[in-house]
Amino acid sequence: MLNLDPWNILFTVINLLVFFCIIKFFLLKPIKKVMDQREKMIQDDLNNAAETKKAANKLKAEYEGNVQAAQDKAAEITKEAKKTAELQKNNIIASANDQAKEIVDKAQKNAQLEYDKTMSKLESEIAGLALVAATKVVKEQSSNSDTSSYDEFLGEEDK
Repeated sequence: MLNLDPWNILFTVINLLVFFCIIKFFLLKPIKKVMDQREKMIQDDLNNAAETKKAANKLKAEYEGNVQAAQDKAAEITKEAKKTAELQKNNIIASANDQAKEIVDKAQKNAQLEYDKTMSKLESEIAGLALVAATKVVKEQSSNSDTSSYDEFLGEEDK
């Protein structure tokens, strides 16, 4: 049966208290210390993660701002390039039109000069032909009149 001796109970209680103190001092305090260190390390990691997240969000915002600025700059450069290309196109077209007009004007002047030269040649040839014809006509008339004059002279002499 069970024997409940007060001394035995007292020793058991004292043993339990001593055992609890020893366990608390040698086991629970180091475990508590390790747990506190681990909790502090986890808290530090969480704080670092939060700061890193804030920094990452800040960098992301800067990056997005830079990307937007780059896109705006690219759009502006493209717009300017289109304006410049349009101006160059218009200048080239105007220059080509001016050159074409000069070529046409020069061709017209050359054609007019050729026409004038040809007309002048024709006029001089016509004048030459008219002179030859007139000379022939005059020769025929003068040879007829010379013959008739000769005949008249001879006829007067014979009388």
